[in-house]
Formats: sequence, structure tokens, C-alpha cells
Amino acid sequence: KTESLAKLDDKERLPAAYKSLSAWADTSEAKFARATYLHEKTTGNLGLALAALNQQISDASSDKDVFPRDLLEERAELLDLLGWKFHAEQERLAKLVNHPKP
Repeated sequence: KTESLAKLDDKERLPAAYKSLSAWADTSEAKFARATYLHEKTTGNLGLALAALNQQISDASSDKDVFPRDLLEERAELLDLLGWKFHAEQERLAKLVNHPKP
């Protein structure tokens, strides 16, 4: 549900949904990293969004069968938003070398 709210680009409803989630669960857990990432990105806290996305990538990469290529691209896009163009390009190059398309 949080991801669908973020797609609507509704900057009022997403923080309310996240606050409600935070009341019921510890959002610092890895299983809530995606919700935290979307919340922080929507509210403009790009550094915190990057930290949450890194946590999600770390959690997803522990499953050796499936590696989240789309998460790596999201991280590159977030690095672009932060103004770190060099790091974003390096992220994209590393993705191509380490995880080529099948």
C-alpha cells in the first residue's frame, strides 16, 4: 500500500501512512526498509532514503538466487538526485559488470 501511495506522488498521505505504520511496528527493521525509503524520499530526506535503500539492498542480496538489479538502478537515481553524478555513474557501471542482464 505504501508503494502505491508513493506512485501517486501524494506528499500528504504517504507520511500519514508511514506514521501509522510506525505506531504499530518498528520501522527500523529490514522488512520495513522499502516503506522507510519511500517515506524519506517523498519527504526530501535523501540521505536517510539512501540509508534505507542500502538496507533493503543488503537484505535482498542475502538471497543468492535473486539479486535486485532494479534496486541498484534506484540507488543510482537517488545518487543523481543527491548531486553525486560520479557515484551514480560508477553504480551503473558496477551493475552492468557484476549483474549483466540474462
